[in-house]
Amino acid sequence: MSPEIQLIEPTGVGSLAACAGGGNVVFMDGEEGDWIHPWIDTITDATWSASVSPEGAPEYVRVSFDPSDDDQGSRWNLDLSTRRLGLPLQPQVYENAVRYPFEDPGMPGLNVSGDGRGCNRLCGRFEIHELEVDGTRLERLAATFEQSCECGTSTLRGCIVYEAP
Repeated sequence: MSPEIQLIEPTGVGSLAACAGGGNVVFMDGEEGDWIHPWIDTITDATWSASVSPEGAPEYVRVSFDPSDDDQGSRWNLDLSTRRLGLPLQPQVYENAVRYPFEDPGMPGLNVSGDGRGCNRLCGRFEIHELEVDGTRLERLAATFEQSCECGTSTLRGCIVYEAP
């Protein structure tokens, strides 16, 4: 007789609470030793842009933001991808994410980079809470993420809410 298998739903990835309140916002909380963003920061005043592909059922979303405050760094990007899963992005948890755009087949992609910093290798997960797309235009994204450069012990956690102008 086979042992009984119990399926366990993955738990959510962090909280959107730090990104609540309306408008575009990114919250990043990097642990000491995190290469990308080893401090706590909330970015709201920035130049924002976004892209999705392919049209209609996106497998990839990028939100770029360049803070007005130089102390918050510059030219940040958040990439979320399911292109190597062969499925469109949708509200759910994506476990075992690796660095976008270098995902192996069957792996979701994630990348938070900016201020001249990026991971060579990345282990992480993300959750899409809301996603609204009109053709090739990202209308709204609410997501949470966790990533560790080089798959180490220091983690960058955060959330993003993007609303098209």
